[in-house]
Amino acid sequence: MPVICWGPLAKSAQDPTTISEYIAGKVLEHNVSPSAHGLDGYSVYNHRVAPILDHSDYSIKSDKISSDWIIGKKFETAPGVGPGTDGVLFDPNGIMMYQTGKRNVNIPIAGHAEFLGDVLVNKIFYEHDIRIVDFTSLEVFDYERLEDMTNFLGSIDIVTTSTLDNINYIQAEAQAWNRIRFDKNPSFRVRFKVTTNDNKIARLVMGSFGYGLTTQYIGFWTDGTVLKALVRKTGEGGFVWTIVGIDPTEWHIYEVKYTSGSKIEFYVDGVLKQIVTIHLPIDAESSGILSVYIQTKVAATIAKILVETYTFTQEF
Repeated sequence: MPVICWGPLAKSAQDPTTISEYIAGKVLEHNVSPSAHGLDGYSVYNHRVAPILDHSDYSIKSDKISSDWIIGKKFETAPGVGPGTDGVLFDPNGIMMYQTGKRNVNIPIAGHAEFLGDVLVNKIFYEHDIRIVDFTSLEVFDYERLEDMTNFLGSIDIVTTSTLDNINYIQAEAQAWNRIRFDKNPSFRVRFKVTTNDNKIARLVMGSFGYGLTTQYIGFWTDGTVLKALVRKTGEGGFVWTIVGIDPTEWHIYEVKYTSGSKIEFYVDGVLKQIVTIHLPIDAESSGILSVYIQTKVAATIAKILVETYTFTQEF
């Protein structure tokens, strides 16, 4: 029996269009229609409304990505990068990297970049001449006397045990490290803690308590287990701002960055805790790159501050 080919036949007696031509036209009409497969539940509709478009791994190639700017988006190396998930996060606020639950890299779109882990570099070039002073307390020094005293120390491990009264104190200032210039953007970074009792007040600051020059300083104040940001300007009293959520009887990394005449930023463990824009020290020079004060509030008690590492920088 011969095979009957319908394609070449005319569509009808009134229309000479062949059946093959008519079918091809309908297929083309369907392909160019923007509503094709777009009804609720159809493939194009599901593609448009699906929260996640599932493609095969590595199926989207670089030549299929637009060369236009990608603005204001969030990228993560793992879902939920943060204190509970290690990885790298890039979002409209900047770039952050978390390792072992800690934020070791923070590069914000505004403010200072922070690198808290080990940093391997080939060369470092400074925009300005920089003075850097640092130490690590390997063999600390204990001082115990039954009277008020002042010492000039390098490494610091201070103990007060006086039974004379309840305002016994010790002040220590690293004067031999040259003088701080509050007009040269000074900053410091320190790891320290105080003893675990409520019977002491401690201050760890850059600046001077008044050894021959002006009394002004910037740093941290602890009163028992309360931590405060501390600022004092020449001719004024000290001003404090309470920093919540930090226990100074535990080891923490404290940092102060002074943009001369503009603002002071206080950080704890790499997190910005306080910005101060008032009562800023303005005198050009003050003694003491590092100054420490420790005071007992109850007679015959021990007040101790432990300083492990300290780094100070300022421009020439």
